[in-house]
Amino acid sequence: MLSEMSNRTRSADPVIQVIERSNQRGGRMLSVIDLLQRGTLSKRQLAWLMVRIEQGASWLVGAVPGGTGKTTVMSALLGVLPAQTLIRVVQPSMRLESLDRGTCLVIYEIGKGRYDGYVWGQELRRVMGLVDRGYRVVANLHADTLAQARELIVTQNGVPAQAFDALGLFLPITLEGAHSHLQRRIRQIDRVGISGWQPLNLEAERPTQREQDIGHFCAKCLAEGVVEIQDVRRAWLAWKSDHPMPSTDGDSSGG
Repeated sequence: MLSEMSNRTRSADPVIQVIERSNQRGGRMLSVIDLLQRGTLSKRQLAWLMVRIEQGASWLVGAVPGGTGKTTVMSALLGVLPAQTLIRVVQPSMRLESLDRGTCLVIYEIGKGRYDGYVWGQELRRVMGLVDRGYRVVANLHADTLAQARELIVTQNGVPAQAFDALGLFLPITLEGAHSHLQRRIRQIDRVGISGWQPLNLEAERPTQREQDIGHFCAKCLAEGVVEIQDVRRAWLAWKSDHPMPSTDGDSSGG
C-alpha cells in the first residue's frame, strides 16, 4: 500500500509522513482547505472539527463503497494535529504499552488483511482500549451510518461499547450527483454528548470565538491559495503559535 513518493524532499514532519504513507492512488493528498474548497466540509463544520482536534478528539471516517474518500478526509484532518504530536500507524503485535500517552494511533482501515495499517479482532480491541486512557485513535471503516460502525466495531470485533463511545466522533461520507460529477460530502457529524451519540446540529449552537478565529484562518488560506497539505500544516502551526487555544473555550470533551 505504500505509494511512490513525489519528487519533493520527504518531509521531516512525522504527521506528514503518516499522511503520505496512506496515499494508495498517487497524486497529492488533499488538505482541509481542499475539502472546504470542494464542498466536502462546510466552513462551520471544519472550524468545529479543528477545535475538537486541538482538544485531543479521536475520530472515525466511514463509507461503505471503496474510493469514497475516507483516507482523504482522515488524512486531511490529521494534517491539523498539534505540533510535536506523537503519531504511529498501528501494526499487528505493536507494543502499545511502550507508546507515550498522547500518541495518535492511526488505523488506515478497520478490516481484515495483512496490509499496512489494517487492524481487526484482538488488535483492534487492544487499540480501542486506549481511547479513554489519554491516547487518540483515528480510523477508517466501511460504514455509512453510526449503527453500521457500531455493528462492525462492537459486534463483529468485540470492542466494549464504552470504548466505542469514547471515540466520540463519526464522519460518514456520502456521494452525490451524476457519475461523472460526483460530489463527496459530509452531511452529518455524529458525536457523543451528555445523552450519548447524537447528530451534531450546528444551527442550534453558537460558534465559539475559537471557531470563528479558525474560520478566519481557513478563509485566509483560501484567499491566498494556501491549499497543499504541507503548506496548510505549516501555516496552521504558525497560526496556532501566535493564537494559543484558550483553556476555557469550547467543549473540552471533544464532543
